[in-house]
Amino acid sequence: DIYNYNLKILNRWGETIWLSTDPNEKWDGYYKGIPIQEGTYSWFLTVKDPENDGSYNYNGFVNIFR
Repeated sequence: DIYNYNLKILNRWGETIWLSTDPNEKWDGYYKGIPIQEGTYSWFLTVKDPENDGSYNYNGFVNIFR
């Protein structure tokens, strides 16, 4: 169980193109109503553990192919 969930996806210039605080929300690959271009995008996830209030950070990359 987590709280304070924060997932964001950034383009190669560091601009946040998607942000969610709901772990059940899904990204559709669009930014401002337009499909994003093929390429590699960074993601960053921060969650907190309700039992010990520890904060955990994860990151990685997602490749978009159309």
